[in-house]
Amino acid sequence: KAMVDFHRKRMEDINRLIGDFWKATYRGKDIESIRIVTGDDTSNESATDKRKTYDYRVVMRKEGVELDMRGRCSAGQKVPACLVIRLA
Repeated sequence: KAMVDFHRKRMEDINRLIGDFWKATYRGKDIESIRIVTGDDTSNESATDKRKTYDYRVVMRKEGVELDMRGRCSAGQKVPACLVIRLA
């Protein structure tokens, strides 16, 4: 439980930094913000292996709707997103 709480808090901190960096660097008006979304992947969890696995994806907020960035953004949007995530 403590590790799950730590992971959730850490992801909140990282996403706050990503949001701040994105607003400071991205000048386009089409993407409002980006963030990393985690999903628990319990399908690979066996009875003997209690390690938790996560499924990460990057989403963008566009006109108030969150969409996966994969396959929906240009290279001009992927590069700054990649840099912002690495900095956070």
